[in-house]
Amino acid sequence: MRKTGLAKKLLLIFLLTFFLFPSKEERIIKELPLKYQKWLELVWWVITPKEKEVFLKLKNNRERDLFIKAFWKVRDPNPATPQNEFKEELVKRFNYANKYLGIDSPKPGWKTDRGRIYILLGKPVSIERYYMSQILVPIEVWYYYGQGKPGLPPHFAIIFFKRNGIGEFKLYDPLADGPYALLLKTTNTMDLNPTDYEQLYEYLKQHAPAIADVALSLIPGTIPYNYQPSPRAASIIANVLSLPEKEFDTSYAEDFLKYKGIVDVDYSLNYIKADFLTYILKDINLGINFLHYSVQPSSVTFQKEGGGKYLTAFEVDVILKKSEDKVLAQFKETYTMEVKSSELSAIKSGGLALQGEVPIIEGSHEVVILMKNTVSKEFSYWDKKITVPSSQEFNIGKPILAYRTSSFPLYALKPFTLANVYYYMDAKKAFTPKDEIIYAVEIWSIPREVWNTEKLELVLQTEEEERVLSSVKLSSLPYKKDFVYSGSIKEKLPSDEYVLFARIGKKKSPPADFMVSPISALPRPSVITKNLPLERKFIVYYALALQYQNAGEYGKSIGYLEKALKEKPNFKEAAVSLAKAYLVEKKPREALRVLSGFEERGEPEILFYKGKAYELQGDCKTAISYYKRSLLIYDSDIRVLNSLGICYLKLGKKREARKALEASLKINPNQPSVKDILKKME
Repeated sequence: MRKTGLAKKLLLIFLLTFFLFPSKEERIIKELPLKYQKWLELVWWVITPKEKEVFLKLKNNRERDLFIKAFWKVRDPNPATPQNEFKEELVKRFNYANKYLGIDSPKPGWKTDRGRIYILLGKPVSIERYYMSQILVPIEVWYYYGQGKPGLPPHFAIIFFKRNGIGEFKLYDPLADGPYALLLKTTNTMDLNPTDYEQLYEYLKQHAPAIADVALSLIPGTIPYNYQPSPRAASIIANVLSLPEKEFDTSYAEDFLKYKGIVDVDYSLNYIKADFLTYILKDINLGINFLHYSVQPSSVTFQKEGGGKYLTAFEVDVILKKSEDKVLAQFKETYTMEVKSSELSAIKSGGLALQGEVPIIEGSHEVVILMKNTVSKEFSYWDKKITVPSSQEFNIGKPILAYRTSSFPLYALKPFTLANVYYYMDAKKAFTPKDEIIYAVEIWSIPREVWNTEKLELVLQTEEEERVLSSVKLSSLPYKKDFVYSGSIKEKLPSDEYVLFARIGKKKSPPADFMVSPISALPRPSVITKNLPLERKFIVYYALALQYQNAGEYGKSIGYLEKALKEKPNFKEAAVSLAKAYLVEKKPREALRVLSGFEERGEPEILFYKGKAYELQGDCKTAISYYKRSLLIYDSDIRVLNSLGICYLKLGKKREARKALEASLKINPNQPSVKDILKKME
């Protein structure tokens, strides 16, 4: 008795918890404005789990409205027309379900099993109803054509039944429910064995022949082997319920939370797919790591110009982040292409590859690449966490895989170029059986002892096997600290998916995956590259230095800034950054040396850092004169006001110090340290 009482109490607690404490998802939905609750009801059966998850994470109505527009856009079968036929049809189905399919249920029609199937598949080709049978529970059989939908047979049935003859219509699963569930429990059926499927089939065949086949398989005219309910029937049901995930490309939802704060409103509804290819490669001549990228949009929109020409234009932003809120660097490149009408079909067939490279410091970073077509206002987005090794450490780069090469003279930095060879790469990473698959592996800072004792192996993997494609003893080659090992895969590989990596002893390169297609010829993209002339390499040094400074590693920035100034002595921005780095490293004389050759007039930054250098040397009187001159040019810089106040305080001039610090607080009241200083002065 005690156990029975305890069980009842536990059941009561469970039921109270279930009904009184809704799930997190239900709580979020109830807190939404009513119009978004209604929208979720409309799309409940066609929205994918990922889309719903993203939608429920959005913080404001503007974001929700943008998401809803994107939701309808990816489902619009004919974007060229003002109507969205998918949306119109969904509304019709939703209204029909509510009007006719919830009559026998306390729930609205869209929430019932029949409502769900009607919303997903639409009006059946035909319906058979069994309401007054003496042997069957109330049943409806809806017949559909597959119409090429993924996972659905050419002709199939969906069955609904009232379990035990009462309640609302439920979706019938031959495997889970079995044909015995379709029978009324009367004296005529009591002797039937629920698991003797042949007996049940023969009984149904005699009394309700149209039900017999579909009760086992859901496919008219198909009787499963040994009369066992077919697992394929469960698969049909599963495929129907998962149609929204298979019919539409909803990849936009994956990145919506990320790009909603980056992409302009004009672009935010026009997400397109793109293939992104990235490599970390070391420029052996400069001794610097670069992130090489290639972006291939799935479609290219051109704008008609005069003279029978067509123009397309892109922007590619590469953002390097140390953390979510700490940006190390942001690079922007523009790409334009003007073509004749006769050239359009080739470009639209093979696509376009936008290629570039940016310098990158060692460490763990998040890389974001944002591509925008400024003609069509379309965009694509890619992000990934990467680890960049030091260019001075022994490392093996990921193998480059190309379908052809060309020589490139050493006058500029060009993406995907190693040892004066440019490698034509396809971001889709696909080759034909006829292609010569060319590889190149970059090895950095290899120790002499490793060179003398180890061999370099190229290893090819498939799901079934791993084998060495080529092997060379390093000591048989002339020693080079940094070098590129290149060649081609001599054998003709069968159609399959592959992985290629290089190894020296226990050290392995990152893997390069690719596929060999059964197709005899593949269209290749037209390529636009952004090259940087070597006489402008000071920009590379400066970009690297700023990344180190944004990462808080000022000491590492100094060498690159010195190189930048050596290449371009009048590079004022580099000089200011270098002076700042020397001050952080407590080297004020070096800061003054760097700034000594630059004009002071009209340059508040130079005046400020000179003032900081004198302050660090203990010469507050001279520092104050520089701070005052800086404030004459720009009087709202709290750095200068605070430094001025501190210098006055060091000289015992409290009234002047208070005036400067209070002026700083007026500009930015959120300065606890300044408030503490003023409080101590009271």
